[in-house]
Amino acid sequence: MKKFVLALAITILAAVPAATAPLVSCAKLEWSEAKTANPAPADILALQCHSRFGDPGAGFILAMLTKTGRGVPADPKGAREQLKVLATGRNGGEIRGALGARTRSYALDASGAAAEEWLTAGYPPAMRELAKMMLLGQGGDKDVPAAMHWLNRAREKDKEAAILHDALKAKGF
Repeated sequence: MKKFVLALAITILAAVPAATAPLVSCAKLEWSEAKTANPAPADILALQCHSRFGDPGAGFILAMLTKTGRGVPADPKGAREQLKVLATGRNGGEIRGALGARTRSYALDASGAAAEEWLTAGYPPAMRELAKMMLLGQGGDKDVPAAMHWLNRAREKDKEAAILHDALKAKGF
């Protein structure tokens, strides 16, 4: 009986248009360097929730944890794929979560970049880290031209990407 009620509730919620769907919220997320070293399971869940609903900062932190295997299983290939999603941006507009629930945009990044901007332009820190992984062949093949592309795209809004891009250009890359 419980499975039937749950299935019925999911069906009903899925049928609700996104404009009238309830606002979905995640547990409050406060991040620090100390949490990066040893994230608690509740912090991982909060990151996953915020990332799923369009928070580029949370998605970035989660990708970096996935790359190193801190708090989640190490998966460099998965981290590289997630960074590419963040670097590329999305289609813009409202991010829709599970069952078409409306969600609000977030911006956890220290640079203060609006979450709405990354939806179409991409998230510069993700571009930088994706480029580093491509340069080192982490999570996939080495791809210097693609890495330079991502560094070039990120350089206007990410100082570290600009420095790395200029240093590689000076060496003939």
